[in-house]
Amino acid sequence: MPDSTLLRTYFPRLATPQIPLLKGKLLPLSDHWQASEQRQAATAFLWIPPASPGGMLRLVLTRRSMTLPTHKGQISFAGGHRDAGDRNPAETALRETEEETGLRRNLITPLAQLPALPSVTGVLVTAVIMAAAAREEDFCLNQAEADLLILSPWDAFLMEKRQSFSLTFRGRERSSFAYLLKDLTVWGLTARMISQAIISRPL
Repeated sequence: MPDSTLLRTYFPRLATPQIPLLKGKLLPLSDHWQASEQRQAATAFLWIPPASPGGMLRLVLTRRSMTLPTHKGQISFAGGHRDAGDRNPAETALRETEEETGLRRNLITPLAQLPALPSVTGVLVTAVIMAAAAREEDFCLNQAEADLLILSPWDAFLMEKRQSFSLTFRGRERSSFAYLLKDLTVWGLTARMISQAIISRPL
């Protein structure tokens, strides 16, 4: 069933149209990493308040630095591979968010997580739904990791705004979809995670 309470609990002052319904299987936060033979990573599906009264709840994304070895220039959630000291996906997502965006982890509240999805490189990635009463000035990007902070109103990711396209990957024709944010394109695993979670405008 669509969930209208998870984000409302953290943002009680926002009106119904400002908060999306979430779909899919929202899982309780895990206190440990599940055993897996695949490499594991976690991302921060992070929500912050609207830019102005009456505005939409915003989703935090970044553009990966062009100096990174993989996925350079792509739009993504803050996140990364599990470190040996990370007890669970939320710890990985919090650590990576602070490292990449400068947002202090003590400002962020993990709320739930989504089922892990495999990336094209074989990494199993868990998106952790989080919230923070943060403002744009609370962020300070690590330019080695990300060169652009994107704070997008959630209604940019409605199902009807998805753009379908096809591409050739490893010699095979594949269908995919993307979200367009002005001159930026959100696609790949990040788009799949967003589609996995955001269902529609509140009823």
